[in-house]
Amino acid sequence: MVLGIGVNVAVDAGGPAAGIREPVTSLAAEGAGEVTVPEVAASVLARLCGCYDALRSNPGALVAAWRERAAPWWGGLVDVRTAEGSRRGRLRDVDEDGALVLEIEGGERMRLLSARSRG
Repeated sequence: MVLGIGVNVAVDAGGPAAGIREPVTSLAAEGAGEVTVPEVAASVLARLCGCYDALRSNPGALVAAWRERAAPWWGGLVDVRTAEGSRRGRLRDVDEDGALVLEIEGGERMRLLSARSRG
């Protein structure tokens, strides 16, 4: 698995940040007090390890929790590129294997284990 996570530890809230157009915030600006990058990294890794253990022991529970948190995505129309070509459809679900379920024209559903979205 490859996972990328960005956490602003001490950026000024609302200030400019290297090429980002939207306002930004940080742990410090949100009242977390003084924390160091190693402390934040250790905390994030500890939580990820817990999620990984939960995934291995009870994948259905972790997938259900992800579904709840991703609610605004469901039903959205997306374009994706796969090894077989480009497809357009609506986001419908994540199955128990972690595959994204896309509903394409005619109501057919396809499972995506990897793809790139097109802007």
